[in-house]
Amino acid sequence: MEWLQPLENGLTVAVGLLKFLLEAISALCVALGLVSTLRLAASRLPHELGFSALRLRFGSWLALALEFQLGADIVGTTVALLRGPGQAGHAGGGEDVLELLPAARAGGGAEAGRCACGLSRGLRSSARGLAP
Repeated sequence: MEWLQPLENGLTVAVGLLKFLLEAISALCVALGLVSTLRLAASRLPHELGFSALRLRFGSWLALALEFQLGADIVGTTVALLRGPGQAGHAGGGEDVLELLPAARAGGGAEAGRCACGLSRGLRSSARGLAP
């Protein structure tokens, strides 16, 4: 299916631009929310305006920004699934995750009992209240 390659490349570029646009709108929402909240705080006397009103104003802008960010993540995931293993941004395959873990790369050995955060199995178990 060699004829699909140009279509996939075009889709990847278009979705990349869409993702960038959605992330830019998300950042703009945060900035506008901050400005809007500061203007509201400056326009009223402190006793006229409660802290809840400021939180509600800024929180609604943050919720809007998160919606755009979620859309950007969804769009980015669809393109990552089109890419094959070994390509930048590939979101599939457990082998990519295993390469990030030192114990998996080493094939066991001294690091086999450690997680990515550096805690040994015994410490993780005792931290949860379980016997090592």
